[in-house]
Amino acid sequence: MHLSHLGNCLLRRFELTGNFADIDEAVSVQQAAVQATLDSHVPLRIDLLNLGNAYRTRSLARGSVDDITEAVATYRKASIMVKNESGKIKPAILDNLSGALTYLFDTVKDPAMLQEAKEVLLESMSLTGQDHPYKPIQMNNLATLHRNSYLLTGDLDEIEATFAILNEVLKHPARTVMVEMYAYQNLTWAAYIRFQRTDNPTDLDACISYHERAHELMPDTHFLYTKSLTGLAGTLEDRYYKVHSVADLSKAIELYRRAALNPIGIASQRLGAAKSWSRALNILKESGALDGYGLAIELLPTVAWLGETVSERHHSLSTWSSLVNEASATAISWNRLDLAIQWLEEGRNIVWNQLNTFRTPVDDLHDVRPDLADELRRISKALDQLGSRSTKQADRMTLDQKTNVQAEARMQRDLAEKWEDNLRIVRTLEGFGDFLRPANASKLLEMKRPGGTVVVINVDKVRCDALALRQDSQEIVHIPLDNLTYDQAEALRRLLVSLLAEYGIRSRGSRGGRPSNSSKKHLPFEDILIKLWVLVVRPIVTSLELEPSHSPPRIWWCATGPLAFLPIHAAGIYTGNKAYFGSKISDYVISSYTPALKTIFSCAQRDAPRKLEKLLIVTQPQTPDKVMESMEGSNWIHLACHAIQNPKNPTKSAFYFHDGNLELSTLISKQLPKADFAFLSACETGTGDESLPEEAVHLAAGVLQAGYRSVIATMWAIDDNYASMVSESMYSHLLERSNPPSSDDASYALQEAVREVREQMGNSDVAFLTWVPFIHFGI
Repeated sequence: MHLSHLGNCLLRRFELTGNFADIDEAVSVQQAAVQATLDSHVPLRIDLLNLGNAYRTRSLARGSVDDITEAVATYRKASIMVKNESGKIKPAILDNLSGALTYLFDTVKDPAMLQEAKEVLLESMSLTGQDHPYKPIQMNNLATLHRNSYLLTGDLDEIEATFAILNEVLKHPARTVMVEMYAYQNLTWAAYIRFQRTDNPTDLDACISYHERAHELMPDTHFLYTKSLTGLAGTLEDRYYKVHSVADLSKAIELYRRAALNPIGIASQRLGAAKSWSRALNILKESGALDGYGLAIELLPTVAWLGETVSERHHSLSTWSSLVNEASATAISWNRLDLAIQWLEEGRNIVWNQLNTFRTPVDDLHDVRPDLADELRRISKALDQLGSRSTKQADRMTLDQKTNVQAEARMQRDLAEKWEDNLRIVRTLEGFGDFLRPANASKLLEMKRPGGTVVVINVDKVRCDALALRQDSQEIVHIPLDNLTYDQAEALRRLLVSLLAEYGIRSRGSRGGRPSNSSKKHLPFEDILIKLWVLVVRPIVTSLELEPSHSPPRIWWCATGPLAFLPIHAAGIYTGNKAYFGSKISDYVISSYTPALKTIFSCAQRDAPRKLEKLLIVTQPQTPDKVMESMEGSNWIHLACHAIQNPKNPTKSAFYFHDGNLELSTLISKQLPKADFAFLSACETGTGDESLPEEAVHLAAGVLQAGYRSVIATMWAIDDNYASMVSESMYSHLLERSNPPSSDDASYALQEAVREVREQMGNSDVAFLTWVPFIHFGI
């Protein structure tokens, strides 16, 4: 019982302060309380109720479907235990079960859940008198059920019933301040729904009044306070669009700003507010929008917090995948090319950057504060291991297993907080103010670059642009892609996915199986390459004043959005009377890719031997341990085996061998000082997941992360015979250029090998599908 009381106190403190450590601890304590009552064979329905409350509150704060599902399951267990009882605990359990079912309905939209919630609530209401303290809470819940019923049926009578019930709640003598606050929140939703249906400005005015009253009643330390500020701002912005009152928009901007800057606000809510703040300022065409976007980019890593697993971080980031493109497009529109470059670097590949941070040497810090350096090494190693953990689904775990998982999660969150605390201490030391911070634009532009041009392409729904960095200049060259739109790029990506599916080829970025009937009428593969040439590459080539050449210079593509999944390196016109020397990209440049600017700049600075010293060729029968041991003594590797990418947890992506897998997490954790060149002659190693276009969740990026400077990969699965043909030709051309061969020539050799295959096979969809997927990353 003492444990349960402690859990309730932690829950209450979380509601007042928003400190996630409290709600996580509350769940752990309540789990322990339930386990203790199970062991002592005493009734545990109250402990189950308290555990359900902890799960439900955490779900409200984090938006976790797993937590609200657990809350429903826990309340159901408690409701079974009180089925034949009539005491006061029964209505409390039934009320909470109904509320949890209603909240889960909001996520999964299962009508059966809404019906069950209604039946459970009506049973509970039959057990309480009109003057019972639970009655206004039950009435509030009933109003919510009517509102949700409207969402299913579209019957406005449900909304009128909602108003009637809530007006009674506000008159009920047993109502509390919090009940009144929730009633006004419900009235806000009801009025807004009616406004959407009737387009009556009076309803929108009422909505704003209700929202203002609800907000007044909410303590400014409440964990949903930031969300309340943002919601009120949103309704004021809606009224601006309706009546064009600049005063409404100005007030909304101020509320968004306050929400974004609220230091105790939940990170995701603050991030949403910062985005809305910037968008509202964009309406007024004010440069202050850059301040909001700057804060949003700064907050992105806190949404993908180190206290969560890698897969959880990627799931959190998927919601914000287009934010960095939107922010950068705004910076470009204000001619802040430096900010655009900085944000595109800082706001992309966040999880990779976190993993890389754990492996960053701290030798300089060790000279000044060896204790802090050693502590950071210890914490980073533990966080690295805990971050890649995976668990079974909650409904398949026992309570003991859930308790252990919760303990691991709590340990990871505690370590993440210690990591952040230590970073704050380090950054107070002289000379360490920017320790492990992302490089700003000026520092990026000062870094050593490879010989050639790096082109970052930002694809946004408002505008599309290329930003080019030449080797010999710190100037950022802006190339507007005026004829390219986000929708066109997305249409090309979908067309590629459809075409690959028709030919039975596996590819990341595809969620389904066979294409729809409409996709059967697809344009031939070359049309994708032509559009990439006309809309993307030719304007860049023209702006950079490049000329066709038999000894073309290097270029590195860093694409965003849908373009990240498209073969920019193959853009061009290959058939017909418009095909000539100068009608395709390979006539102008040798193309490579990089996930980020810092990746290619770091490759240029690395002092690994570039000449072949020892080549490790790995085939299927090898064992992971033997492969790893051999890799440590080899500077070149050729992996001729199967591979699988894990977009939810890229460090779990793996190469398949005879008696096990070699996971990327293992590869990254090893010291590979000789690592230089890797040929990944395996399935789908060079393209990522469509829900995370800015995170480069593919094996090629991971191998670069592990220390290799030059990587050849494929965008989709390749027939073994063709893969052998390309690899043999590529190695031949490497030897022609120098002996022993150098990884510096890998991109040149690959382009020559691909050209030979193209000339042998001619120009058909099958030919394009054979040579186009081969791509080069790095130096």
